[in-house]
Amino acid sequence: MVLELQYKPSWWYKLFLIITALILLASANVCTAQKTSLDSIDRKSFLSGYPIAFFTPETRWGFGAAGVYNHYPGKNKSNRPSQWQVGGAYTLNKQILSFIFYNVFVDQDKHNFFGELAYYDYFFQYFGQGNNTLFHNEELYSAQFPRIQFNYLRKWKEKIYIGLFYHFDHFVISSIEKDGLLDQSKITGFDGSNISRPGLLFRYDSRDHIYYPSTGTYVNVDFAMNTRLLGASTNFQTIAFDISQYLSLKRNVIALNLWTGRQFGVIPFQEYLALGGGKKARGIIKGRYRDTHLLLTQMEYRFPIYRRFLGAIFSSYGNVGHSYQHLLSTSWKLNYGLGIRFVLDKTNKTNIRVDVAFGSDKPNYYFTINEAF
Repeated sequence: MVLELQYKPSWWYKLFLIITALILLASANVCTAQKTSLDSIDRKSFLSGYPIAFFTPETRWGFGAAGVYNHYPGKNKSNRPSQWQVGGAYTLNKQILSFIFYNVFVDQDKHNFFGELAYYDYFFQYFGQGNNTLFHNEELYSAQFPRIQFNYLRKWKEKIYIGLFYHFDHFVISSIEKDGLLDQSKITGFDGSNISRPGLLFRYDSRDHIYYPSTGTYVNVDFAMNTRLLGASTNFQTIAFDISQYLSLKRNVIALNLWTGRQFGVIPFQEYLALGGGKKARGIIKGRYRDTHLLLTQMEYRFPIYRRFLGAIFSSYGNVGHSYQHLLSTSWKLNYGLGIRFVLDKTNKTNIRVDVAFGSDKPNYYFTINEAF
């Protein structure tokens, strides 16, 4: 039985649909006017719009349209390509996903703006909190929320960037399972929450390419402070470290990743650090394990197959817990998988990624743009 909570479509939803429709229309017009050849090796911009079909454990099959645009804006061209992804989709779980992802470099890479503008009407899976949750306890809840994520980095020294960010989510929980885990526990956020968090960023980045690196090091540290002073439901803080190393073996690449974080304060359950999804521990359903501390290691071997087709074999090993001592002393989660890539944009190294991963309960499938890390 599903417990219905009061929900009325908000002005956020209507506004975002209008903005997304206008951007998609503009993208289609630009695509017609600036059509380029996929095989041109000396172009600096790439634009493509296409229908999409995808499958993830959280959505089942989804259908919609998306566009990706790589370009070099401004008079003082940056070495790194800026990228916009715009799309909308409807899934067989009756979910709506409307999103704009952006990653913009200007003035010879001195300034980097990146983030997300989105509206989601979405069914999420919840298994409980901790590292020993059970798959048969799975329950679904329905949430609608706008998302605004703005991040800014300024080059401080060569390869070193510092900056700040602001993230906002307004979670409206419209239905939960009656007498389920959320209903019985009344965990923080079960009836909705506001996320309003500014934060600080530090990044060291020596990668040769940002969308498909073959050499270099990436270190990202962020500290976020969710605060009632800016309209949040609760006060809590998160500090996270994301570290990757890329090793080139002729035409092959070994990619290594370490991701860890911890949280303090009163945390809505949606915001706990979580394993799973398309980027972190792909063999695990996103949110299958969630808690205030997380430690994850990942490795991926990438290799050419034929012309525009590339392959990948990957694995990850990690855990969550209420402290680092707890997560280190309890059973870790191993998952692994393989995938295939199609090179969409040769010059800017943008790939379509298809992965299948194993490790928790059932195989997980992903169809998306760009690498996991």
